[in-house]
Amino acid sequence: MDCWMNINPAPLENQKSEVDELISILLPIYNSQEILPECLDSILGQTYRNFEVVVVDDGSTDGTPALLTSYAKKDSRIKIFCFTENRGIVEALNYGLDQCRGNWIARMDADDIMMPERLAVQFAYMMKHPNIDLLGAQVRIFRGDKALTE
Repeated sequence: MDCWMNINPAPLENQKSEVDELISILLPIYNSQEILPECLDSILGQTYRNFEVVVVDDGSTDGTPALLTSYAKKDSRIKIFCFTENRGIVEALNYGLDQCRGNWIARMDADDIMMPERLAVQFAYMMKHPNIDLLGAQVRIFRGDKALTE
């Protein structure tokens, strides 16, 4: 599910800092080595570049930690936080939210793929509509290469 929210809804000053426009992408994961590369590649392919990826590994027991480490070595915007045991998605989300530095949060799951313009389009919309604090998006459901919805 795509979700977007402003965690600091107070009006921004005339001068915006880099943090004001920083989007924190919150990504809780668990045993996701098979699907995670496509997810991370779609995030790193965004046209909007001022983001961080806050990944909370919820105690994965497969190759997910090694995969995350290899991606983080290539891109310093990926921040990894690991639980030693599975605590569940709610705890992973709450912990991850505390680690986010941006005023804006975009939610992803390991089986999600971002369209390349997602962050740019949603950020522009939020800037144009400062009274909006939460924004959802349309999703396309697919299995393999076949779209199940349009």
